[in-house]
Amino acid sequence: MPESPVRRVKMPKIPRYVVRPLEEEQVGQLLSAINPRTSTGTRDLAILLLLLDTGMRLGELAGLTLAEGQLALKNGMLRVFGKGSRERFVPVGVTAQSALRRYIHLHRPESYTDALFLGALRAALTDEGIRQVVRRVANRAGVAGVHPHKLRHTAAVTFLRAGGDVFALQRILGHSTLAMTRNYVTLSDLDIKAAHVRASPADRFYGGRQRKLSAAS
Repeated sequence: MPESPVRRVKMPKIPRYVVRPLEEEQVGQLLSAINPRTSTGTRDLAILLLLLDTGMRLGELAGLTLAEGQLALKNGMLRVFGKGSRERFVPVGVTAQSALRRYIHLHRPESYTDALFLGALRAALTDEGIRQVVRRVANRAGVAGVHPHKLRHTAAVTFLRAGGDVFALQRILGHSTLAMTRNYVTLSDLDIKAAHVRASPADRFYGGRQRKLSAAS
């Protein structure tokens, strides 16, 4: 029995599910729900801004030390240890640095641990502790479905929307392959398509004339 030619046809790969990023307005609501005048608020603001600015994983943030935070204030780079304990350096923007500086210099208490972010009894904030910080801020802001990984997705897509390079994003996120990073490119392309629908040059130049012709016929 001859082999069916269909068997040799490569089926298109189904894209992996990607969490939709937060909209700019939602991010604004989150940040506005934090009171930066309190010690807890200063810490929470630094946590959210670092997650949004660097796109680092939850465990990477929880594993940061005070020394690494202080070094980031000097050179604008955070040393993080990702999956498989792979070391990488992640750039930190001016706004996130400012929040981190305020937390370290004014509100981080002395502690027996060298962890950067501290919780109750001056102990290191665990992964679950950081999840609770994000959840508490989101509940206060009235924004549903917010978790640290969604902030990572938001950071990635926002970076690309602003013209960031996909190869640079791969290194920032700590992806082992570019294919993982391309999930975010797909989302960014959808943004571009939607923007083009709203502002298509041909629709603007010729669409109105075509509608007039249709109305006249």
